[in-house]
Amino acid sequence: MAIIYRELEIRFPNGDYQTITGSNILSESMTLTRSICDDGNLKLGGCIATQFELQLIGIQPDKVQGKKIQAVLLEYSDQHYEVLYPRDNLIPSDSLIPDGHYSYNCTERIMFTGYVDKAARQKNRQIVNITAYDDLYRLGCQNVAIWFSQFAQYSGNAYIMTLLESLFTSQIGYDEQVNPNGMQWVLRWQVSAENDNYTRPLSLSKNLAETLYKGDILAVDILKAANELMGLFGYITPEGKYTTMSVVDKLPVTITRWIDLEFEEYTTEQIDIVSFDYYDSRKMIFGRSSSTNSCYYSDDNILTRCSTNYDTVKNLIRNVTNAGKLSGNEYKYRPFKLTTIDKILPSGVGLGSRVHIATGENDMPWVDSFVFQEKITGIQSLKYELSAEGDRILSGYDNLSEVQKI
Repeated sequence: MAIIYRELEIRFPNGDYQTITGSNILSESMTLTRSICDDGNLKLGGCIATQFELQLIGIQPDKVQGKKIQAVLLEYSDQHYEVLYPRDNLIPSDSLIPDGHYSYNCTERIMFTGYVDKAARQKNRQIVNITAYDDLYRLGCQNVAIWFSQFAQYSGNAYIMTLLESLFTSQIGYDEQVNPNGMQWVLRWQVSAENDNYTRPLSLSKNLAETLYKGDILAVDILKAANELMGLFGYITPEGKYTTMSVVDKLPVTITRWIDLEFEEYTTEQIDIVSFDYYDSRKMIFGRSSSTNSCYYSDDNILTRCSTNYDTVKNLIRNVTNAGKLSGNEYKYRPFKLTTIDKILPSGVGLGSRVHIATGENDMPWVDSFVFQEKITGIQSLKYELSAEGDRILSGYDNLSEVQKI
C-alpha cells in the first residue's frame, strides 16, 4: 500500500475547543523538532522539549493559547483489489471490485502532544503562528527545590529509583485520572543488567542543595541528572508519555538513498576520561592515558554535586563508565546532517537510531553515527532532517595524576 494523501488535524484532548481540520491549516506549514542531545557534543540525560510549529487560518489566537493539543496525521493509502471485468473463470471473492472503483484505508499517526505556548497573528491577520512544546518544557519551569531539600534531609541515602518515584508521585503527577494536569509516566528504564545505577544509593546533602542552588532546582534537571547516571536519554513520546532510551548496543539501520548529506572528516574519539563533579566541585575521575585523552566531563549533575559520600559517588561513576560503556567504543560516531523524504526513509529510523549511511564516495563509503536530532517539515510530503553534532575530542579534565584507572 502507498500513501496517496495526508491531512493534519489538531485535536484538543481536554475538549476545550473543536478539532481544527485541514481547511484551517496552512498547507505544508508543520515543523516538528525533536532532540535527545543538542548542545553540540555528546551529553547523556536528554529531557529536551519537542517543539511543534504550525500556521492556522481563520482561528483566533486566544482560542488555542495555553491549551493542550494533539497533532494527528491522517494517512490515506490505496487498497489493492482485483478488478472485475468479463471473463470465463470468475470466482466469488471479497477482493473483486468493479473497474474504476477505488477504496482507501485511513490510519492515524500521532505526531505530537503538548501545550500551545504562543499563538500570534502575522501581518496577514488571518494567519496565526502557533508554537507548542511537550511536557518537558513545563518541567523546565517547575521549581522543586523545597521537595528536593526535604528528600535530601529525610531520604538522602535512598536509591535513584526511589528519588524518581517520589518526584513523579509528589511533584509531577503521572496518573491523568488522578491529576488531569499531570504527565503520563512510562516506567521503561532501558538499562542493561550491568548498569544498575537505578537501584544504587545516593548520598544527598540538604545543606549542599540549599547552598548550591539557593531555592532554584527544576524538575527537568533532576530527571536529566538521574538519566545521565543511568546512561539514558529522557524524552516525551508523540503520544505525550515520558520514557527513556539507550543508544548502546543498538543495531544500525542502513540508509542508501537520501536527498542531501553532509558529514565531518572525522569520527569522535573514544572517551578516555569520565569526570563528574561531586560534593560541590570535587571531582570523581576515571580514565586511561592515551594520545587524545578525550574527556566526558559533567559539572552540572545535581545528584552528584549534592552528594557527599566518596564511596557512593565512586560506585555510581565507575558503573556508568564501565558497565554503561561510556568509556568504550559504543559512543564513537561521525557528525553528520542528512536530508531525505518519507518515501525513501527506511522503516525504523528515528530519534536515537544508530545509522549506517552510504555516502557514494569511494574514499569514505559509509557514515556510522546516531540520530541525536530529528526535524520533520511538511504535511502532504514529509521532509526529514537527521543529524548529530560533536567535536572530535571532548575537552575536560586534564590532570592525569588524579585519574583513577577505568
